[in-house]
Amino acid sequence: MRTGLYVAIKVVPIGTVPPSLSPPWHLSTRSQAFTFLVLANLQARKGVVETAVAFVAAFGPNNASVALRIHAKWGDEKMMQDMESFRHLSNIHVSIDTMGEERLHDLWRQADCVVSLSKGEGWGLIPREALSLGLPVVVSELPCWETLRSHSSQVGGKGRAYFVRTAGREVASYGFTTEDTGHFFRVDEEHAREVLMQVFDDHATRPGTSFCTVYTHHIHITHIHTQKDLQVCQYV
Repeated sequence: MRTGLYVAIKVVPIGTVPPSLSPPWHLSTRSQAFTFLVLANLQARKGVVETAVAFVAAFGPNNASVALRIHAKWGDEKMMQDMESFRHLSNIHVSIDTMGEERLHDLWRQADCVVSLSKGEGWGLIPREALSLGLPVVVSELPCWETLRSHSSQVGGKGRAYFVRTAGREVASYGFTTEDTGHFFRVDEEHAREVLMQVFDDHATRPGTSFCTVYTHHIHITHIHTQKDLQVCQYV
């Protein structure tokens, strides 16, 4: 299979066991912000920085109606430095540690949508777990996730996959090696911005919820890769 990840891999059996939550828990009325959840280590391949850039471009910084929650077990030095550009924003929350089962369940309970804009995957477990819980997911157009297009949610709600285009390729970068390791796909950040806004419009405005529809002026995402360049959106 052409996965976009060109490194030597080992194939081992794996079982998917989503957290034992009672669906459709995410459809109840809640007062907290509509939350996009990213569960991915801070390495270049996972597209976490690109996700944060697209999120700010879509909703602006410090917007109380919507949040980006990022959790990683670990991160390489460069990626952690890149994420510092977003730590001052009140609607982006990043944690890096190993969670126990109860904390992990609490993290899943916060999620309204799961985002995985990876640049290369061999399997991609997290979006499949999210869909099995009835959550919508946003994923990059990688071959390993093509089967998600025909997914039918196993529980109530609007569990479905939204796809973000890729835009060419880039040299693969890993924090633990300087060897030539092939290439990754490149995420189309402008399309990612549009898809995130579409998910918000589709799900945050559902009947019985208290989220407000957010209207933002367009931000050119090529200019917000550093804290200095982050711009404040105006809201109606």
